[in-house]
Amino acid sequence: MEAAAKEKRIGLREVLIVTLASALWLLVVRAGPLSLPYFWDEADVYVAGARWLADHDMNPTPGHFPDDWSRGHPPLLYILGSIAFRLFGPSPVVGHTLMLPFAITGLALTYTIAYERASRAIAVLATLTLATTPLYLTMGAFMLPEMPLTSLTALALFFAHRRLFGWAAVVGMLLVWIKETGIFTSGAIGAAVVFHHWRTGTLNTPFAKRAIALCTTPLLALIAFFVWQRIFAGYFVFPHHQGLFSERHFTLLNLFTAVPSMFAWHGRLALVLVALVCVPFAYRQAPRLFVEPFFVASLLLALFNVVFFAQMFWLERYALPAHPGVILAASLVVFAATDAPSQLRDALRMVSFSLPITMGVVGLFASHADDAPELSFVYADVLESHQRAARMIGTQFAEHAIPADGLIVTTWPLTVELEDPVLGFTDQTFTTQHPEYLRDEDRAAVRAILVDTSSGRAEALRNQARDEGFTPSGTLNIGRAPRLELYIRATP
Repeated sequence: MEAAAKEKRIGLREVLIVTLASALWLLVVRAGPLSLPYFWDEADVYVAGARWLADHDMNPTPGHFPDDWSRGHPPLLYILGSIAFRLFGPSPVVGHTLMLPFAITGLALTYTIAYERASRAIAVLATLTLATTPLYLTMGAFMLPEMPLTSLTALALFFAHRRLFGWAAVVGMLLVWIKETGIFTSGAIGAAVVFHHWRTGTLNTPFAKRAIALCTTPLLALIAFFVWQRIFAGYFVFPHHQGLFSERHFTLLNLFTAVPSMFAWHGRLALVLVALVCVPFAYRQAPRLFVEPFFVASLLLALFNVVFFAQMFWLERYALPAHPGVILAASLVVFAATDAPSQLRDALRMVSFSLPITMGVVGLFASHADDAPELSFVYADVLESHQRAARMIGTQFAEHAIPADGLIVTTWPLTVELEDPVLGFTDQTFTTQHPEYLRDEDRAAVRAILVDTSSGRAEALRNQARDEGFTPSGTLNIGRAPRLELYIRATP
């Protein structure tokens, strides 16, 4: 393995200080305590899947592990969750604590890379840029694969920065066994290694061939998962994922799907634009930076996300693993532009970091027109709203002597949240049905209709309540959460 470049190395004492500071930041700057209920996909998929493994035989083999929860994804996150749930129970505190070390590590590694590549000041600013990114803080609080993917991506980039490509490959195998998109990180590093050896004219040397072979091991690990899935479940790629990929029609505008959140949101556009302005100055001072495997891999990782999600179903959190690399690459270019006029250099640095940090903090409390509360701390208002709705239903059922198993019609994720006390929304179990799956013969059994006004089915549910004799029984307006409306039918 090629020896690591002889550059400055961070001391253990500073690593410990940064890790502790990152932990304190993530424990203090958050939407609420670790005990906040499970939300959205973590409640309906990842927590449910980990609980199933913990309650059964811990066997994640495709075909045995139900597709409803595995969704055809590799099993490593489910295995980690199931171990935690077996040891400590499936409460939200346990699931959310499991994610905390990943979020801490992502910040500490961002600092370490920036420190060793640039300076302590740039390391602090780059880390704060990531630490004030609303999506980073929300995903750090959810039991979803995005934070482990992001943390392990930062670790793989750290090994690429130190030219320890064997270790980067090991991390790459972990990445693809958490989620298929982990291959973007490994592919980016592998391509950067090939580019490095091609540029230096060493592509045909035994050392280069060994390094490139090592970089292919994550791809082999992913192929092994697909083969395992084919043998036991009957398909290489989960049919639902195949459908999501084929349903979206490609246009040139699709290439901008992943661009805003990676390069523009929360003032990050200032950092990216300043970095572009600084490229000529940085190239004169540090031309090697632009061909370093770490730097090339960071850019390729962003590019792979842009290309893949131009066709695939998209949620903003999917590209979070690319964020540390984007921030680090831009930060290092700004730092390297040392031959720019001093006043211009200082002004550019101030703008490039102050705007994303400030706007990131502001963005923590912003609501989103696209009804995606997971993008900011607004999700805590939604959680409180759903908790209060569960209590209101319980009160109304008690007042009208409605059995606890009286059918409630509502939309997802309330359908899941009201049925499972472990998720943290209710102390009792309700029976729910989504309106799409409500059969005509079951309509007489419906005792409550809960309307989420942000849902596209809100008006249809109101009409059903009016036409079938339900009585308005209360509304909930909690912070910036969508209003909830409850309708009760006291007698069937």
